[in-house]
Amino acid sequence: MSGRPSPFTSCKRTPSAPREVLSMMCSFHGADEPAMVATRKNDRQIPLMKQPCIWTHAVNHASMRFAICFLAAVRVCTAEVADPDPGRFAKAIAKFADHDKASPPPKGGIVFTGSSSIRLWDLNKWFPKLKPLNRGFGGAHFSDSNHYLEQTVLKYEPSIVVVFNGSNDVWNKKPPMQVLEDFREFRDRILKRTPKCRLMVLPVKPSPKRVSIIEAEKALNALLKSEAEKDARIIFVGAAFEVLMKGEQPDASLFDEDMLHLNEKGYERWVKLVRPLLKN
Repeated sequence: MSGRPSPFTSCKRTPSAPREVLSMMCSFHGADEPAMVATRKNDRQIPLMKQPCIWTHAVNHASMRFAICFLAAVRVCTAEVADPDPGRFAKAIAKFADHDKASPPPKGGIVFTGSSSIRLWDLNKWFPKLKPLNRGFGGAHFSDSNHYLEQTVLKYEPSIVVVFNGSNDVWNKKPPMQVLEDFREFRDRILKRTPKCRLMVLPVKPSPKRVSIIEAEKALNALLKSEAEKDARIIFVGAAFEVLMKGEQPDASLFDEDMLHLNEKGYERWVKLVRPLLKN
């Protein structure tokens, strides 16, 4: 027998994993959510999530469509991946500090933070009257945002924080549940420091370059949406994913030449969603 761990033993059975992840995966594959599974012994309906062994019995007796959903769900639930070294952003963070010394921003403003989709966003062009602060740094994971949260967000005591992150996490094979835990730390630290702050969460965006991980992106977005619904101070802008799609694929006309980052047309679609929320 191979020394490679079984997906059943390596998968963490975390009680915090929302049911909608499996439901979403089944929806993606065109199947119904397998909420109940009948056993061969007496055909008694047993709630799937209460099966003593995760889904193994269900796969033996459910439809082929459910088996497909099961395999997709296993991909979502895997061992954690080590965080990259946040020190690679030391120079970028130092530039933020230099900018603050030269032109100290007022407290209580709007801060955009996250990875390169934030860094490349010309906020002064799209939101001139709001004067938001751009504290995005390219290639960031949520773990990096947490490492530099004091320098990039907390010190400004913002009234609104707009975050886009998680894309690089998923691309580097971090399981969605691991990224969710990093988001929870991000959220908790901000709302603890500034309880009246509003947090606007942009979903992990689809892109032609990373279309191979679109299932994992959708899984993470489902988790973020579920988490946002627990607190009225958090807004999950789910439509920011859909407006970049053309049918079942990312709309290439909305992306730069690298097919990863948004072009002006792509940002314009985001702005139409975000601007009204910032004004309100």
